[in-house]
Amino acid sequence: TVGNISFATITTNGGTSTGIGRAGGAITLHSTEGTIAVTGTISTIGSAAATNNVGGAGGNVTLTTDGTDTITAAAITTSGGAGYLAGNGGVAGAISITSTGTTTTLNGDITTVGGTAGASGADQGVGGSVTFNSATVLGDGITIDTGATAGTVTFASTLNGTTSVTETLGITAGTGDIDFDAAIGTTTAPGTITITSAANVTADSTINVKGIAQSAGTGTTTFQGAITTSGTTGIVIVIDTVDIVINDTITIAGSAIYLYSDNSITITEDLTVNGNFLLYSYGSLATEAITVNSMIMYALDGDATIAGDLTMTGSLVLLSLGNINTASNITATSYIQIASLETVLTGNIISSGSNVGISANDGSITTTGNITAGGGYAYADATENISMTGDILADEEIDLIAEGTLTTTGTITSNTDYVYLDGTTSVTTSGEISARYEVDLLSEGTITLGGAITSASTFGLYTTGAIAINAEISGVTSGIDITSETIDIAANISGATTIELEPYSTTSSIGIGADATGDYNLTATEIARLQNGFTGITIGKSSGKHAITVNAITFNDPTTIRTPSGGSITVDGQITMSGADALVIDGSGATTTLNADIVTAGGTITISDAVLLGTDITLNAANGVAAGANISIAGTTNSVFGETNDLTLNAGTGGTITLTGAVGTTTTLDVLTIANSNGATCAGALTAATVAITDTTDDTTVAFQGNTTITTLTTEAQGYNLSFTGTTNTITNAVDFLNTGTVIIGNVVEDAITFTTGVDFTNGPSSAIIMGTINTTDTNMTFGTVTLAGNTTIDTGIGDATFNGTVNGAYTLTIDAGATGDITFSGIVGATSTLASLTITDANDVTINENMTITGAITATADSIVADADALIIASGMVLVADTGIGSASGLKTRIASFTATNSTSGAIWIRNNTTAGVSASLTIPADGVTNASSAIRIEQGNLTFNDEALAAGSDTTTGGDLIIIGTIDAATTVKLHVMGSILDRSTSGSYDVIGVGTCEMLAFNGNIGEEKKYPVEVNIDGDLYVYASQESSTIGVAINGTVQDSEELSEYNNYISTSLVLFNNAINGGESSLNIRRPWLAQWLKDTSPITLLKSNDPTLFDANVVQSMIDNSWFEPIPSFWINT
Repeated sequence: TVGNISFATITTNGGTSTGIGRAGGAITLHSTEGTIAVTGTISTIGSAAATNNVGGAGGNVTLTTDGTDTITAAAITTSGGAGYLAGNGGVAGAISITSTGTTTTLNGDITTVGGTAGASGADQGVGGSVTFNSATVLGDGITIDTGATAGTVTFASTLNGTTSVTETLGITAGTGDIDFDAAIGTTTAPGTITITSAANVTADSTINVKGIAQSAGTGTTTFQGAITTSGTTGIVIVIDTVDIVINDTITIAGSAIYLYSDNSITITEDLTVNGNFLLYSYGSLATEAITVNSMIMYALDGDATIAGDLTMTGSLVLLSLGNINTASNITATSYIQIASLETVLTGNIISSGSNVGISANDGSITTTGNITAGGGYAYADATENISMTGDILADEEIDLIAEGTLTTTGTITSNTDYVYLDGTTSVTTSGEISARYEVDLLSEGTITLGGAITSASTFGLYTTGAIAINAEISGVTSGIDITSETIDIAANISGATTIELEPYSTTSSIGIGADATGDYNLTATEIARLQNGFTGITIGKSSGKHAITVNAITFNDPTTIRTPSGGSITVDGQITMSGADALVIDGSGATTTLNADIVTAGGTITISDAVLLGTDITLNAANGVAAGANISIAGTTNSVFGETNDLTLNAGTGGTITLTGAVGTTTTLDVLTIANSNGATCAGALTAATVAITDTTDDTTVAFQGNTTITTLTTEAQGYNLSFTGTTNTITNAVDFLNTGTVIIGNVVEDAITFTTGVDFTNGPSSAIIMGTINTTDTNMTFGTVTLAGNTTIDTGIGDATFNGTVNGAYTLTIDAGATGDITFSGIVGATSTLASLTITDANDVTINENMTITGAITATADSIVADADALIIASGMVLVADTGIGSASGLKTRIASFTATNSTSGAIWIRNNTTAGVSASLTIPADGVTNASSAIRIEQGNLTFNDEALAAGSDTTTGGDLIIIGTIDAATTVKLHVMGSILDRSTSGSYDVIGVGTCEMLAFNGNIGEEKKYPVEVNIDGDLYVYASQESSTIGVAINGTVQDSEELSEYNNYISTSLVLFNNAINGGESSLNIRRPWLAQWLKDTSPITLLKSNDPTLFDANVVQSMIDNSWFEPIPSFWINT
């Protein structure tokens, strides 16, 4: 027609069939000048077959306008009829719409589905093709369905919507292709285009739509033009067997691109995606530059090749089960994660706000650009090699782990955390490495450090192979640990921290110093590269069993050389510590052999295991520094077998010396010299030919705490103390202690020391503090000031024991000087602290020149015991045995409560007890008594001196204690008992109390002698006995029984006449009082009537009346009444 064509509905369906389905009629509408408008439906459906026949074919629909007129179509259906049983479905009719001059507007769905197959295995009918030969506009959201079989859909010209991003298009093409031959959305963008199925999908020009979605396909999906989406759908292509090819840019707004293919995805032009981009390919994946928010790219069974820059405002995940190759930069603001079998990245990889991770799961990683993880960590791990030539920068930690070689040439920097490099085969670095915390390099092969290390925390190199340090290490503050089988230090290492240099193997031998050899060696040049400033240098493993040899070497910092679990350390060259740096030799407890000296300038020297001296050795911690430092050896110290070598120790004025183990007990030392110290301790046993103590700080102690055997001990006139507190000690030479501090001997009573040739404490020591047993071998022992720290025994054999100073201490003192050794006390004994007791088991002469105070008793056996006349001896009692006298010259001035004495050969026994005014304590003669088989006994009890029948001037006869006799006082010559109090018998044995020869005296100046008839003093005097009792309150002043052999009478000195009666054998022997009778008469009467003789007196004897009455009442005599004459 020349005019317009308008229909509501056109139907040419095939009729009902009893056999083969009837075809729908074809419809062709052609307007040469007018419009075609179909407001209803167009239907050319073939009818269904019957009786096992083919369905009818759908009729073709052709709509054509010429000129400038339009076509408006509603729904169009050209489907084939259904087949019956074995019959195939009918073929759908084709649709071709051409609006030559203007547009075609589609308002309804288009269906060209082939008829359904019969139920007995027939085929579905082929779908009809749909072709839009001119510009097409979607008047509404429509679908185009050509079924599951081939039915191509072609838009030969442009495709637009009516209202922007509103009208959707859904296409199901089955095995047919979909072609967009011209631009989409050039004037009005359609809504989302959804492709449910197709073979190939090809878009040859630009696309501007709300979104694109494809969920199935069997060929290739190709976008040749730029793509722009504006809706939330973005681009979603999820197809199993279709390659995806994008040959132009993609721009989406606020949504995502999701591409999924079981085959490959190829993007040949740069893409800009305002949303996120997800690419999943089971084949290869190739892109050009992509700009996107965040992107995930998976090439799950092929390679991923990136030819352009990847720019993300978010994150990137790039995963390939093949290889990954990039030729340009990768930039993201969030994390970047790249994983493949093998990875080659040639551009920069930059995350400005998060992490960067690169993995090669079955190959190597190669990067040539810089890697930056600006807000997180960076890591790379490969099953083979890693090679990185650019800089690596991370805000947090950096981990590079290769199971093969690891090579870096750029700088590696962690701003806030650690750097960890692990290459199983080798690690090689050329650029600087720095970190906030530790830097660790690990390998089972070689580590070559070609770039400087700057770390604010710890630094570690760990390998089972070799380490070559060719660049400086500095700035480390929390520890450097380098472990390898061999090491080459060709650059300086510095840090204000510790450094540990360890062989990988616990049994590797170590050589240190000049010409060092060994599995692991550190030359003097290499040690010099350890710059001054380390807080500690450690060489050897903490579990080491090394054989370490040290040649001449100088260390700039404190150093520990260790093999604590076994092995040995041999010092063959001098070890010099510069500055006040300490040296620790930490061995296994087996052997450190010293063949050279160790010298420090105020640094401590510590050896933790046993020491063998291979030559004369000096340990000097005070080289140029007077204060010095501590020296300690924890194990034993001996000379090497077959030698006797010297050991000199100099710890200066401030350092201590500690020898914890035994010294010289296996192979003796020749000379042990303590040159200087702030105190020295030999805690174990010591054996040495000579011990020389040159100097030690005043008031500090050189202590020998173990058993000590010394041939020669020498000291100097310095203010140090000495102590010997071992259980058994022997010093052979005549020791003259010259030190001016104290000398301590023993700290428990079981301790013993023998000064074989004698000892002298007087020329230096301020005091000797002693305990236990001190011996000499028949040689002299001379003390100055002595303090007993415990019970003490002194045995000189037969040598002298001389105490020139005071002796103090609340303990027992036992002295044995043998038969010929003298014991002399020239200083006060007990001046500040009284002795518990004093026992002298044997001596020649015992001389006491100063006061002596003993809490307990004094027991002494000697040839003679004498004291200075003014020396006061205070004790609870005295038991003395002598041969030639006890106090015989001037008497022993004593203050004792009991006195037992025996003298056998010559000399008197004379004590002057309680000689201090006001002291009235009694003196008891115990059951053993006082015996002098050779001479006189004189006991003075009180502050008096009686000589030549008179008291000396100054004698005090008003106070003084009693003399209580339990045992016998038995003298070969005279007995003189001069007592301020009474002389009393308390014996129960019935034997004599006093036995004497010659003129004996018993004088009680403020008491009585005996007690009437009950307790008379029993005497046996072969000579005269002079008695005196001043007691006037008692009737009986003197009561004596026994025998006075010469005169059978008692006598009184003219100046000392007893006022009370004197009884001798119960008979009156004298006494004087007043009686009002004529004295001549009474005297005559007594003389004529009494069987006794009056006392010799210059004055007639008078008796008081009551005395006479008592005589009569007790029938002492038979009275003669004629004498009672009153004149």
